[in-house]
Amino acid sequence: MRRACSGSLTASTSCGPAGRRRAPSRPRSRPRTYPLAPNGRRTARFPTLLGNIITEFEEYPTRKYDADGVFYWPRVWWKLPKEVREALDDTQAMVDGALYVSAILYALAPLCLVYALASRAFTPPLVRNATAGELVLLAVAGPICGYALYRLSLPAHRQFGEQVKAMFDWSTSWPGGRASTG
Repeated sequence: MRRACSGSLTASTSCGPAGRRRAPSRPRSRPRTYPLAPNGRRTARFPTLLGNIITEFEEYPTRKYDADGVFYWPRVWWKLPKEVREALDDTQAMVDGALYVSAILYALAPLCLVYALASRAFTPPLVRNATAGELVLLAVAGPICGYALYRLSLPAHRQFGEQVKAMFDWSTSWPGGRASTG
């Protein structure tokens, strides 16, 4: 016998087939990537997920060791073994490169549109390698690909952040004393 969902439904539950309640859906973004607020809860403080990811691992040394991570970064960096520094450099180059390519793809759109309009406006064609339609298509595809690359790079940024946090955890002897700020 099938029965309908009864009782009050909250926003986190819904009625599934045959009247069974479904489990609440997972949140769209991972709260562990948000920085901690003063009340101890993770809160999105910046409009982009990337800004929240970076803030979360930048503030980690302050939360855990009461040390300014930005200040201690170059001091701890030189205490790391060469292999660890190279691994961190490689990871940072990968995530930075993904953001640079994403920014270039975003910048490609207005450049393609300007070139398409300029090639239509001038009677003698400029360098005629692509038609105006192809340039408009490229202007639309560039930001879409840039956004996709940005979203695909976020897990790599999380991984880099975890490596930075592990670097601070590994470094037990701080320059000038145990994580002192004064």
